[in-house]
Amino acid sequence: MVILVMKQINHVLGWMKGMNPEIKGVTNKEWNVVSTYPNSGRVFFNSDAEYVDPNLGHSFEEIESRCVRMKGFFQQVANINNNMSELVMKGFRAEAIPVYLALASEFAIFDRWFSSLPSPTEPNMLFLYSTTSHGATSHVPKQLIKGYSQNAIFQSLHESGLSSGIYYHTIPTTLFYRELRKLKYISRFH
Repeated sequence: MVILVMKQINHVLGWMKGMNPEIKGVTNKEWNVVSTYPNSGRVFFNSDAEYVDPNLGHSFEEIESRCVRMKGFFQQVANINNNMSELVMKGFRAEAIPVYLALASEFAIFDRWFSSLPSPTEPNMLFLYSTTSHGATSHVPKQLIKGYSQNAIFQSLHESGLSSGIYYHTIPTTLFYRELRKLKYISRFH
């Protein structure tokens, strides 16, 4: 399972719809308003991304400002850095990202965004791996250090004798689970 958070789904997989019409991708008709004020103009999503960098805010208020009606992405980035504002509305053509193209061709894609709550990444990662955020609605460093007690899908796979791996670039969010910090799971991390 490769997990891409909300914005990255369209940026990375959006144009794969041309390869597979069942993918809920983009169609060249998607747009965002320049600002949330009425009649402010539109910016259309396009496929000429070279590098998509804007890391939008993760607080509840920032997420709410863009996700309630799926507007405000362009405006929020423009408020951070106007030179980067159009980048938020760009995605990659399928042929520009051949590894993702191969993965999308061979594996299932879950292309709907669901969230336990419009909040920062960690509570939603908890929900993804264990079907509950265990009451977390924000990043609480003390709780993240202590670890969460609920079981994660990786424990269930391990207990069922099924193999799995946790591949990561930086510190894996699965370490928020106390149980997965135990040495018996060390071979799962790559």
